[in-house]
Amino acid sequence: MTVDQWNLAYERQLSQNWMVSASYLGSKTTHEWIVVDQNPPVYIPGTCSGQPCSSEGNTEQRRVLILQNPVAGAYFGDVYGPEAIGNGEYGALLLSARYRFTNNLNLQSNYTYSHCIDTNDIEGEAWPGENGQSQNPNNPKADRGNCFSDHRQVFTTSVIASTPTFQDKWARRWLSDWQLSTIASAQSGPWFTPLTGLDNSLTGQGEDRPNRVGNPRPGHLSRTQWDDPSAFIANPTGTFGNAAAAHC
Repeated sequence: MTVDQWNLAYERQLSQNWMVSASYLGSKTTHEWIVVDQNPPVYIPGTCSGQPCSSEGNTEQRRVLILQNPVAGAYFGDVYGPEAIGNGEYGALLLSARYRFTNNLNLQSNYTYSHCIDTNDIEGEAWPGENGQSQNPNNPKADRGNCFSDHRQVFTTSVIASTPTFQDKWARRWLSDWQLSTIASAQSGPWFTPLTGLDNSLTGQGEDRPNRVGNPRPGHLSRTQWDDPSAFIANPTGTFGNAAAAHC
């Protein structure tokens, strides 16, 4: 895996008390490791001996290795292996301002507007699904979406106060050069992936996403309801949902 990073910054002191800066931060990750099931169940359409060829009851009998070799393949279940097929990009605008009230009191504020997007997410994070697996083990790149850590807007402000240097020996020893700081921050929420909780794809992954049929965030929603469930329907049997990973 390789990571390329670049940045460009402009900083200016407006007055004795004001300092401002604007920065662009960018990075690109190539060959991210993605966990892929090498032995997933294969969906077989149609009926076999009057029964559906594919069902949750015959998941193990439809795995890739057992279809290739019924004898040797019977000893294998899920076979997870990392593949370096992921890519990711990050770009951010960082605005900063610093104001010095006095020599002993400073205010600093930062605002970041950023976007992070990648394929699945870095191995080890439970994203986009519970186990970090892809919805479709044969097409893990279809899980490309917003990063789990993508907070689009972040604002922080801090105040730093320090005590002066006193002339008196004992006051200088006990009271000088102390610092007190406080930080306040606000940020937009993280993204999540809608899941059906079903295995309609019959792939045994447990990561089925629904089909999106409407606007999940209409204007009439209350503060305690972030998304409209009626905007999604379960994916039909043997298919994968079209709802994008990490889009809500």
